[in-house]
Amino acid sequence: MSLTTTADRIVIRRRWLRSKHWFLLFIIGGADAYVLHLWTTVGPSAWLIVGTLFVLSWSYLLPTMLRNTTAITASADGVRVKHGPLPSPFARNAAAERGRLEQLYATTFGAAFAVEAKLTSGPPLRLVAPLITADQALFVEQTLEQALGLADFAVEGELGQAPPPDVDGKQPTGAGAAAALALLIPLGIAGAVAFMVSAFTPEVSGRLQATGALGAWVFEPNDCDSGQLEGFGGVTLKSSRAKGRVVRLVKDPVRGSLVVIASPGAPNHVISAETCPGLELDVQRGSTNINDVWTQDGNVSLRCPELSGSVTFEGCH
Repeated sequence: MSLTTTADRIVIRRRWLRSKHWFLLFIIGGADAYVLHLWTTVGPSAWLIVGTLFVLSWSYLLPTMLRNTTAITASADGVRVKHGPLPSPFARNAAAERGRLEQLYATTFGAAFAVEAKLTSGPPLRLVAPLITADQALFVEQTLEQALGLADFAVEGELGQAPPPDVDGKQPTGAGAAAALALLIPLGIAGAVAFMVSAFTPEVSGRLQATGALGAWVFEPNDCDSGQLEGFGGVTLKSSRAKGRVVRLVKDPVRGSLVVIASPGAPNHVISAETCPGLELDVQRGSTNINDVWTQDGNVSLRCPELSGSVTFEGCH
């Protein structure tokens, strides 16, 4: 906080910027990049729209924390409090004429602090909020009282009297609650991002091992797509370690369960329940619709001469 005194007025200024906001800048920047990635790869959906609105709201609120300043001006006409330059729901401008001011007092404001005015008529007016420490609130109260010529007397709900505070506002006992609340904000954002990641990321586990006519290779899928994207019922299993090779698990209304192996430079190899009695395939529609594509859950087990193993999958879209 800073104090400027002229012949006809005093001005107290407090910057909103705190060290935690630089950490928030990193978190919000990452959330913005991930949301943009989802829009370009997954496409619009109800959950993505909700998550985008949440991230965008913080993308606006964070610049207000970095840029804004609270200016408290006291003169013979009264007191005026202005926040800016960016509008913010966290603070509102206030003003009171000198003739209506009866008393100023510092009080709590949730986990933070505020300076309120008791008026000659009507309810109390909250002049400045939120202030981070009790010392800041007491400094503002006492400085304004001196500038406006107001006598100090006890008001119900005000902070207890303390030694004259410092303009720098050292952390008081109990300020840890405000710090804990500030920590919850980035944790909440991280939780929302984690929720978005889990909502749009399929879960695939298991392995398939090929021999004989298919060659010798191991396929460990870590991603999957709904067969709806290619016009069939089932899923396509993919592996980041096997570029170009995919395994399609098909529920055909005529031929029943099919496993189609597509490998680079080779024709598709089809395994059916008729040629391999050890083929067991279960594919069920999930409860989530993403961009008009229903997720697919299920599992496959193969005990065939050319391919064996098992894979489970969930959330393929």
